[in-house]
Amino acid sequence: MLSAGSALSFVIASALLGGCGRLGFEPAHVAGDGLTGDWWDLGFARRNRIDVLGSKLASSATDFPLLVHLAPPAFDLAAMKLNGGDLRFVAADQLTPLAYEIETVTPAGVDVWVRVPEIQVVDEVIWAYYGNPSAPPGPSGELVWAPEVVGAWHLGANGRDSTSHHLDGAFAGTIAVPGISGDAREMQTGGYFEVSPASALAAIGANGTATWSIWLWPHSHPAPARTMTVMGRQTDAGGLNDFRFGTSSGGTSGQISVDPGSVDVGVSGGQDVLERWQLLALVRDGSELRLTVDGVTRGSTTMIGTIHVSQNRVLMGADCNSCAVPNDDYVDGILDEARIESVARTDDWLTAEVLDANGQLDVVEPFEQH
Repeated sequence: MLSAGSALSFVIASALLGGCGRLGFEPAHVAGDGLTGDWWDLGFARRNRIDVLGSKLASSATDFPLLVHLAPPAFDLAAMKLNGGDLRFVAADQLTPLAYEIETVTPAGVDVWVRVPEIQVVDEVIWAYYGNPSAPPGPSGELVWAPEVVGAWHLGANGRDSTSHHLDGAFAGTIAVPGISGDAREMQTGGYFEVSPASALAAIGANGTATWSIWLWPHSHPAPARTMTVMGRQTDAGGLNDFRFGTSSGGTSGQISVDPGSVDVGVSGGQDVLERWQLLALVRDGSELRLTVDGVTRGSTTMIGTIHVSQNRVLMGADCNSCAVPNDDYVDGILDEARIESVARTDDWLTAEVLDANGQLDVVEPFEQH
């Protein structure tokens, strides 16, 4: 049994070392027996078993940020501290704490991201523990995000970047509305989200691989015929973009500028953007540029050359062509959960994100107590 303090030290060390390998296997949908002999820490009076349904995946996923919704009556919300300060997550071995980030705590429950070291293609288990009024604050939520995640923005109550890079952004002309997890951002006419220039962002794609992704809900079906930029960065002071993706003529489209910043490599995904939540992603895997919707490649093209690198800001919800204030390609819809990564995510990985966001990758079993 670990004390709360030693558990906190262990999770930080584990995360910095890149995870702890496979979590262990138990048959899914079988509640624990509630006996104290297998209780991680008896200072925590409640626990919920969470079945991670890896059998739904086409391939395993390492250091996966799993979105878990803890909601009554299965979750005993009244037993948890008001701010979730006593919430902890533990692997199936009942020894290994897992890094987590609480996004929201409301009367309806808790939205929390848990870093799972490895999700195999079999059903496995993690545990949520809580109900400890004297528990110290939990570990930093930054540990959820692996080093290759350069920026992760929940686009909720604030523009905070959840990673250790602290690439916080600012909203202009947007309002908070319910999203995939917690709140999202309604992009009102002329609204956008801006992330200031930073060295971590400038280097994206320099090693030949990158993934830009964001959730979009357009306000018409199909998406408006006009161009909408969901995420992009202007190239130097010209009208091109280092990278840009969104919609064009109702379908998905994307482009990357190749050094010396004067040639665009474009890719089109066809008429696929509907009036519902969709995960749009632009992926550069070293030899190819892919545009995906909900984890399915809709268009691809061979890409030769180095991605142009500039020190310009990243914009979500609008574009800017040699301007001080974004003035072009506004999004008519809602944006949520934006990420910029220095690795090329596979379609399998992006499909896992879709299953996860739709609540199809985990099941929270009824709480136990001792």
